[in-house]
Amino acid sequence: MKHVFAVDSLEFSPDDNFLASGSNDKRIIIWSVENEKKVTEFQCNGPSWFISFYPSGEYLATCDLVDVNIWRVKRGDILVNVLHYNTAGVIMFSPDGKYLATKKSDLFGNVIVLWDVASLSKIREFMHTDLLIAMSFTPDGKYLASGRQNDAVIWNLSQHVIARLRLDGHVNTIAFSSDGRYLAIGERRNTVIYDWRRRKIVARIPSSNAAMEIAWFKRFIAWSEYHYKEKTHFEELHKKGLYAMALSRRGFLALGDTNGNIEIIREGKVR
Repeated sequence: MKHVFAVDSLEFSPDDNFLASGSNDKRIIIWSVENEKKVTEFQCNGPSWFISFYPSGEYLATCDLVDVNIWRVKRGDILVNVLHYNTAGVIMFSPDGKYLATKKSDLFGNVIVLWDVASLSKIREFMHTDLLIAMSFTPDGKYLASGRQNDAVIWNLSQHVIARLRLDGHVNTIAFSSDGRYLAIGERRNTVIYDWRRRKIVARIPSSNAAMEIAWFKRFIAWSEYHYKEKTHFEELHKKGLYAMALSRRGFLALGDTNGNIEIIREGKVR
């Protein structure tokens, strides 16, 4: 599996049958996980750094520097162009499929925009004064975490801040655990595990470089590090310029590198 340029984003479909990849070559490709063959591809206006499957797997949301689109996966066409901002960046469907969270930028900072998926209407905005880097919904879709330059914020969907954690370094990525109890935060030199209901850091895992992406599998966690090193909680895998990562519900690990290559690791073996 290969793109022409660097792989920017990866995500498994909810049923683990497909893998979506975004790249600097301005394409989104849907791959079959079973045989690793291309199923379809979408042409974008720029690199897609964030992609998100709808819970049914029927749709895929993508964003580049210009557009936020929702694609019909099987037909390979755009269902709707939701937004048209100059600096679209982060995007995510809620696990219950009710909401789509997107990012926009204005003169006052970064804004999280929450959309109702059924009507494609804007519900509310969450204001950030700093650069918004990452977002994650709890599995029940009731809370949203956002990562900024030096902290992580957890909101309820009524716009109220539930918890805020100040950090030592720049926040690069965040992800809730599968039970919603913990929030993993990748920062400059640590991966922080935060019990957000108890307002308590339960682990701070040192890393040699900045943690760039985080994924949970049951009670295990995997993360990627900047500087061309990919590590997991259980082993070091590669040193090939890896840039994107996704972990499936069955425990498959997908890795994308700066040369456009994609690999799926199953049961400890690279295919």
